[in-house]
Amino acid sequence: MSDKKIKDLLFKYTNDTATKKELEVLYRYLKSNQNTDEIKETLDHYWKISVDKDFNDKNILSNELFEKIMDQVLLKERVSSKKKKHWPAWSKVAAVSIGLVALAGYSYFRMTQEETLIIPDESITLELEDGSIEVIQDDDSKSLIDKKGNVIGSHYGNKLVYNAHGISEELTYNTLTVPNGKRFELLLSDGSLIHLNSGSSIKYPVDFASSKGMRQVYLSGEAYFKVAKDEMMPFVVNTEGIHVQVLGTEFNVSSYADDSSTHVVLVEGSVQLTKNADPTTDKSPLILQQGDKGQLSKELNAEIFVEKVDIEQYISWRYGNLLFRSSSLENMLKTFERHYNITIVNHDEELNDILFNATFKQEPVENVLRYLDKILGLDYQIKDNTVIIY
Repeated sequence: MSDKKIKDLLFKYTNDTATKKELEVLYRYLKSNQNTDEIKETLDHYWKISVDKDFNDKNILSNELFEKIMDQVLLKERVSSKKKKHWPAWSKVAAVSIGLVALAGYSYFRMTQEETLIIPDESITLELEDGSIEVIQDDDSKSLIDKKGNVIGSHYGNKLVYNAHGISEELTYNTLTVPNGKRFELLLSDGSLIHLNSGSSIKYPVDFASSKGMRQVYLSGEAYFKVAKDEMMPFVVNTEGIHVQVLGTEFNVSSYADDSSTHVVLVEGSVQLTKNADPTTDKSPLILQQGDKGQLSKELNAEIFVEKVDIEQYISWRYGNLLFRSSSLENMLKTFERHYNITIVNHDEELNDILFNATFKQEPVENVLRYLDKILGLDYQIKDNTVIIY
C-alpha cells in the first residue's frame, strides 16, 4: 500500500471521516506494519491540524494516539471473534482506551430523532424532621423553615445552606435525596460542604449543638466532603460497611446500595476508617493518607483494602465528567444509568468484563453511546429512556 494512501487513511481517522471499509483497511495495515515511528509522526502531524482550536488537550503525544488506535485494532479483533461466538480467554482482561475528543472531533455525532433518549425530570427532595417532604426546584430560592416556624437555612439554585448558629435544643435531622441525572450541594450548619452525586441521599442534623461530641451524617450513594475542622467534635460519615471519622479534611465516599463494595478516597488530610456500627468500639482503625483509597467488599467477613489511586478518577463527577480506569463495561453502564438518569438493559453479558480506560467530558448520553457503538460494534435500541443492548 502506498504511503499516500496510508496518510490519507490516517488523516480521515483523526478527523473521524473514514468509512467502515477504510477503517478495516487501516486496521489491517496497522496490525501488520512494523514502522511505528513513521505512523506516529504522521498521526502527530494530522492530529495537530485537525483538532478544534479551542480544544484543551492539544499536547497529546503521538505515541499516546498511536496506542489508542492500536487498542482499537485489538478490540476490533475481539469484537469480530465475539460475533463468531469465539471469545479468547484474554479478552476478559484486555484494556481499551477511548475518550470523546481523544480520537477525533465532534463531527461524528449526528443524532436522529429515533436515537435520542427521553430523560425524565425527577425532583430533588428534602425530608424535614416531621416527615414532610419538600420538592427542591433547581431554579428556585426560598427559606427553610422547621416545624416551629424557625428559619434554619435557605435554598438557592442547586445548593442548600443551613444557618451557622442554630437554635435547636434537640438533635433533629433532615434528609436530602438527589435522583439520578442530577447533582447538588449542601452546606451544613458547622460549615462542612458536601457535594452529592446522582442517585444519592444523606441524613444530617439541622444543628450539631446537641450531637454529644460527634457530628454524624448517614450517606447512601456518593458524596464529596470538605469537612470544617473542629477538634472537639469529630465528623463521622456512616455508610453501609465503612465509617469515616475525621476532624477536618477532604474526601470522596461511594456507597451505592447496588454496588459490590464501598470505598473512600482521601484528597487532603487524613481519615480514620472502621467497619463497626459504633466507630469507638473498633480497636484497630485504618488511617488513610492523601491519595489512598480504602475499599470494603460487601461480601461476608471482608476486610478493608487500601491502595494508592488516581484521585481525579474518583472526583471528576463533581464537574460533570466521567473518568474510568481499568473499569469493566458492566460498572461503566451502571455509572451511565445514574449520571444520565436512564435505564440500560444489557443482554450481551459477554461484554460485561471488558476493561476500559475512558474519559467523557460533559457529553450527552447519545454521544457516549455512539462512541461505544463505534468501539464495540454494539447492537442496541433506544426506547424512551431505556437503552437495550442485544
